[in-house]
Amino acid sequence: MHTQWLRNLVDSLERTPDAGAAQPMLLKMNNPDKVDSFGGFFDYIGYACIPTFPSEPQNYKSEAQFDICYCEAVTILRRSVLDQFSNPAQPYDPAYFQHWEDVDMCWAVMLLGYRVIFIPGSIVFHERGVSAGLGKQTANLVFLNTRNRLMTLMKNYEIGNLMRYVPVLILFELFKTAALLRNNGAHAVSTLKGLVWNFTNLRIIWRKRVEIQVSFRKVEDSCIKKVMARPSLTRLFGDFQRHYI
Repeated sequence: MHTQWLRNLVDSLERTPDAGAAQPMLLKMNNPDKVDSFGGFFDYIGYACIPTFPSEPQNYKSEAQFDICYCEAVTILRRSVLDQFSNPAQPYDPAYFQHWEDVDMCWAVMLLGYRVIFIPGSIVFHERGVSAGLGKQTANLVFLNTRNRLMTLMKNYEIGNLMRYVPVLILFELFKTAALLRNNGAHAVSTLKGLVWNFTNLRIIWRKRVEIQVSFRKVEDSCIKKVMARPSLTRLFGDFQRHYI
């Protein structure tokens, strides 16, 4: 970690009262001349998108800020935001276990009416894939990503957008399941299990949803969708071929 990484994050939040969470610039551990992560965006059906920010750290001004949808690996939350969570000691939903818990937590920050920002003036070195397995798309990882992506949409969207986007996500996941049956049965089964889990645990998810929509939400989805990306079939199918085929 850079010596001033935390101080720069705190200073940026103090200068930006409408920001509730922030991420530093993550540089590649084995190639610190390249950015490993600036955080990310997700589209309306919950698929992550990589920001088209410059990949060289020298191209950023230290005082710059960029709006993002979620933070990866290293996140700082404003204390007044953290205190609004039902369990401030655990802002991440423990039901996720791994994957998408960062998206869900940052979505909650935005539901409170705050921005999530990327701070290039704070620098942390990051070795990607240590916890998940570098470059490995295991059956368990497929299950967790499918399950947690759908759960995130079911919890956080207003009812209109829930009805609009969740069916689209389910149809795309079913297409993936059918396509994977041809050459990777284990991943096909894991995708289907991830979908089914949400419906067999619908009562649990619905309780979480009611708490978020009734007691937590401060802004409408239209405010959050300004930061989100529009779904792109070209990108979705390209990512699917790259990771699964």
